[in-house]
Amino acid sequence: WTGMWMLSLPFAVGGIAKLTCKPLPTWLVFLLDIRKPIGILSTLLIVAHVHFSTLLFSPSYYGKFFNDDGALYEWAEYSIFFGIFGFVVLIPIAVSSFLGKYSHLEWRFMQLYLSLFMLSLACTHVVLMGNPSQPKGKGQRGWKSTGDPNSTRGMPSITLLSTAPVLLMIAFRILTDLVMPTLCSTCIPKDGRLQKAI
Repeated sequence: WTGMWMLSLPFAVGGIAKLTCKPLPTWLVFLLDIRKPIGILSTLLIVAHVHFSTLLFSPSYYGKFFNDDGALYEWAEYSIFFGIFGFVVLIPIAVSSFLGKYSHLEWRFMQLYLSLFMLSLACTHVVLMGNPSQPKGKGQRGWKSTGDPNSTRGMPSITLLSTAPVLLMIAFRILTDLVMPTLCSTCIPKDGRLQKAI
């Protein structure tokens, strides 16, 4: 969760800055300036998650992933696939933060569009863990247990709690970067990269 939430924070800040009239206020400039350290820290958390999940991966620890024959459920295979795919996509994004000089379009593709794609893969990875077809007695009962007082004491599913903020941020950035400029170019304040903050 923490890695996903921290990775989505810089994108949310960027979207807010895009909708804010220029020059940007000082507090928003500060948040924009710390996006890279937040991204690096969240990448380290995700690397730790991948490392420890790999070390602990077994039927005794991840019992809900395995059926009685010791084979992975199909949804578990997909969940692992999307997790690995998301991590592989994250590597060039992280490396690009340190190496080389990029044009504005190259940087935007790598740090915005590819990153949003990677976050979508990570959300899919987590959502599949909340698959409603999980058998009873194998841990969580998935998305359909949301609001069921007998299974979660009326609380939302853990996968819903962990992915909803990230999915909202992805939708927000699609709105601010793709939909609004296309449908209503006057809705977005002019780019103020060269303007000083108040």
